Amino acid sequence: MLLFLPFFFLLTTSPLTTSPLTYLSFHSLSSPSILSDPPLILLHGLLGQSKNFANLGSLLALSNPTRPVYALDLRNHGGNLGGAWGSDMSYETMSSDVLNWMDWKGVSRATLIGHSMGGKVAMAAARSERGRERLEGLAVIDIAPVEYEPGDGSMWEVIERVIEACEGLDLEQVATKVEANRKLKEGGVEDTNLRGFCCTNLEKDESGKLRWKVNLPSISSNLSQIAGFKSSADSPYPGDTYFIAGGNSKYVRVRDVPKITEMFPRMMITTVRGVGHWVHAESPTETLELLQKYLSRDKG
Repeated sequence: MLLFLPFFFLLTTSPLTTSPLTYLSFHSLSSPSILSDPPLILLHGLLGQSKNFANLGSLLALSNPTRPVYALDLRNHGGNLGGAWGSDMSYETMSSDVLNWMDWKGVSRATLIGHSMGGKVAMAAARSERGRERLEGLAVIDIAPVEYEPGDGSMWEVIERVIEACEGLDLEQVATKVEANRKLKEGGVEDTNLRGFCCTNLEKDESGKLRWKVNLPSISSNLSQIAGFKSSADSPYPGDTYFIAGGNSKYVRVRDVPKITEMFPRMMITTVRGVGHWVHAESPTETLELLQKYLSRDKG
């Protein structure tokens, strides 16, 4: 069940001409001088956007009044339309985008909280030579540092079908999101919630025609990289890493634990029962409680 808070946080997007990535800020209306602790930076999943974290970002800002809280649009997604688009979607490149944003924002240290693809971006940043010393913490929601493929039990074949259906959608022949939703169903996307999620990436242009806010050609051509997890780092990440898995999801499996432990030896995994891949959307209260326990840990 989703919680909708009173709107008393400032949500601002960055100008495309100055920021490497567009983003949302979740700040209390109290004096900025109290924002003295390292920020929390939220990273969305494939076909997601910073707006997906409106609820969790607000909850985290309310619970952490001394921390700035941001949600970024990763390259080829969200508000980056015409800005941070590119043909390369390797995790090394996408994590570099996040670190470049931190440089631009003047953030020396932060805690990264990533869901799905965003979790892999966060893990890649943590393991990179440039980023490993800049993270105060790392929380990963329902993804592992492994390669997924059709038929492996992770439901990756569903992702491939979704991207194919989105690419096959002729926006010249579709006038509304309702029509787009129906066409996606005809294209093989049977899950109602998943179709709705895809349609959040549609908007009308200046002429009133629908267009994608995601760079589908780049996403499609990089699906194998997105499914995998290649990291140039050889040594494990030395910091505390918290994995939150969905009990009904198949993206963090028992067989993945050795690889997780190898790369992130100071890790802990908690499974939230009764929820799927979008843990923070399906169980926002429990997700917040788990993250708060992690954020308040003894860092000694």
